[in-house]
Amino acid sequence: MEEKLSNRIKEVETRLENRVANLENRMNNLESRMSNLESGLKSAVVNVNSLLIEYMGLKGLFSQDEVRVLTNEVSRVIGMVRANPINKEELEFIKSVFSKDPEQMSIEELERVIEIAKRWWWEDNSEIAFKVFQVASIVRAYKLYGRKKQQ
Repeated sequence: MEEKLSNRIKEVETRLENRVANLENRMNNLESRMSNLESGLKSAVVNVNSLLIEYMGLKGLFSQDEVRVLTNEVSRVIGMVRANPINKEELEFIKSVFSKDPEQMSIEELERVIEIAKRWWWEDNSEIAFKVFQVASIVRAYKLYGRKKQQ
């Protein structure tokens, strides 16, 4: 009787181990799919925002005053950042770019800020990172296309 009970317990343990292994595989698969979905959504958000900002810049929809208000906002919020996935040099670079008048910011500096902010947002989901990304993109579009004169 003891042997029968022992065999039954081993049988149940084996079935339970198989179910747990199956469940772990399904959970790993789900985690992988969720990670891919998150990456796809982030990529879509970045691409749509970039396209819209570029188009708005091309249409001349950003004024110098609007760009100044936005860069002042980034200067304000970036000063509150202490710890994040970007290194201290990258943070200082962003601060140095946004401490300038928008007219003095170079396209190359803005493109570097865009790449840093995009990576920062990608890794950390930080609202500040996304704001930095958007504003740097807007200033870049403004500088590339300027404000068209009303006809």
